[in-house]
Amino acid sequence: MADPRFTAEYDRHGEGTAVFVRDATRVYAERHLSDDHQPRPARTGPVRGGGDGRSPVSGTVTRRAPW
Repeated sequence: MADPRFTAEYDRHGEGTAVFVRDATRVYAERHLSDDHQPRPARTGPVRGGGDGRSPVSGTVTRRAPW
């Protein structure tokens, strides 16, 4: 790793964590930040689910946060 401070900070949480974070960041950037990547459009339609804001199947909340 180029900066020993980066390695020391992340490896506090477990040996090899800095390498994992570096590799995960690289994979994310290659998949999502390339020039030809087209972002998915924002969801603009209504949220489906029961009238109480909960999914009729799993019971998970489907209502968006008010902020």
